[in-house]
Amino acid sequence: MEPLRGGWVDVERVAGECMMRTFIALVVIVYLVGVGVVLAPTFSTKWNTGTASDLFASLWVELPSALSWPAATYHRMMDASPPVKT
Repeated sequence: MEPLRGGWVDVERVAGECMMRTFIALVVIVYLVGVGVVLAPTFSTKWNTGTASDLFASLWVELPSALSWPAATYHRMMDASPPVKT
């Protein structure tokens, strides 16, 4: 423990909290990038060809599948694995 502005601070605890916050931030960033990747084809298709309401409606329809991309990716990976011989 080290003194810090009138109190004692456990440096290891503070470092652990910083590491956990960094990890959570990275998970959130990867998740949001994945959502963007799933929505990108719809976005690029409707950007120049349709109206703003068409774009919004298409994104609204695709949003549930975009938000569940980790589960869909997991299921795709597990279904594509070769069967186990017994």
